[in-house]
Amino acid sequence: MNLSTRDFIKISGGAVVVGAVEASFAAQKRTPYTGPKVRIAAIGTSRRGSSDLHAFLRTGKAEIVCAADVYAPAMDWVKKEQPKARCFADYRVMLKECAGKFDAVSIAIPDHTHCVAFFEALKYKVPVFCEK
Repeated sequence: MNLSTRDFIKISGGAVVVGAVEASFAAQKRTPYTGPKVRIAAIGTSRRGSSDLHAFLRTGKAEIVCAADVYAPAMDWVKKEQPKARCFADYRVMLKECAGKFDAVSIAIPDHTHCVAFFEALKYKVPVFCEK
């Protein structure tokens, strides 16, 4: 087998990277979350927000307790899949009325508005996921 120096470096470099990644995962020894479901307050439920929220729900370890979107039809799927979730047109009203009932906030709204919503959500001292 005739290997050029370039091929040797590619093969050995790849082996080093794969080994380092495997060692990193083995060292972490993560344990699965077994606590209660994470209660999410959703700001933005269409397009990207829908994708993020569905990903959270697929884990089986999250539920949407309240949602806000200015476009009411965007919340139809929330009403169908999470019937106990309260729906709002204004996220500020939602955060205020549902304070203490959510463990985290998910934000997926247009660029020119997500920063204001992010800082408003921080006031409730819960983790905030902002899709940007």
